[in-house]
Parts: sequence; structure tokens; C-alpha cells
Amino acid sequence: MGNNSNIIIREAHRPDIPEIGRIMSDNYHDTYADILDRRYMASVNPDSCAARMDAYYLSPGNELLVACCSEQIMGFVAGTPSPDVLGAFWLEMLHVEAEYRDMGCGRKLLFAMGKRAAQTGYSQMVIDVFAGNSKAEEIYRHYGGRFIEGYYQDVEGFGVLSSLFSWDDLSVFDR
Repeated sequence: MGNNSNIIIREAHRPDIPEIGRIMSDNYHDTYADILDRRYMASVNPDSCAARMDAYYLSPGNELLVACCSEQIMGFVAGTPSPDVLGAFWLEMLHVEAEYRDMGCGRKLLFAMGKRAAQTGYSQMVIDVFAGNSKAEEIYRHYGGRFIEGYYQDVEGFGVLSSLFSWDDLSVFDR
């Protein structure tokens, strides 16, 4: 599956939610086990993630895209109007299943959401990255994300050091 031309990005559908929840749960345990509080991590499972993403899917203004190859969901990206940065689109999360990483799937998801943000009238896209997730920081920098600031955010009652990245020119996603 090394050929990323077989990867298609499409709108998520409600029947995709259980698979999206499973991917999200797996990635949280794979990526954030040493970053997020263990008490919070104990509550992260495929069902809780699917319930979270179902509510997200049903909320007006939210965007949810999946990457597929031969009907297999490889990853997803979610975004919404930023609650904190006026006029910006918040890239809330991007997750790619472990076996499909380094195949261009994440790039396709990032670029699809960046294009979507531009097409819907946003001029800026932002994302926060938990401290310790250096792979994500490296990827976002590589694709033009600019570090804005570090801050603590609340994750279900637990403070987590995070970095805010911004794309101030969404035309970078036109390529």
C-alpha cells in the first residue's frame, strides 16, 4: 500500500464513527500514554472515542474527513471554527492508523482540511500539539505550520503543556 495515489479523502459518514473511534483510541494509547494523565487515559477506549466523535459529527460547523484505500479507513482529520482565535479554523485532530503512517495519508488529510478551511472563507488554520508529541510538531513545521506559543490546556481536568501552531497563508495547501 506504499502508493499514496490509491488513498482517497472523503467526508466521514455516520457508519464510519466506530472505526474512527477505534483509530482514535489506539492512537491515544500509542502516542499519548506518557503525555496525558494516566487517570484520563484509563477512560480512553474505542467506545468513548466513538461517542465523542459521534457528537462531533452531529455538531453543525464541524468538519470530519477520512482517508480510505479500498474502503479501509486509514485515518481521519477533524476541524471546527476556532473557539479561541477569531476567524481561524481549528484543526482539532489528525490521526492515522499506525500501519498506514509514512505513506502520505497524514499529508493528504492535512492538505484536504487546509483546502476545506480556505474554501469556507478562513484565512488561518491553527492546531495545538501536546508537548512530547515531537513527530506531530515536526510534520506541521515541515508543511508550513509556524509555532506561535506554548501554553497549558485543560484535558478533562488535567493540565497539559501544549504548543500552538498556525498556518497564516492557506494557499500552502493548494499544492
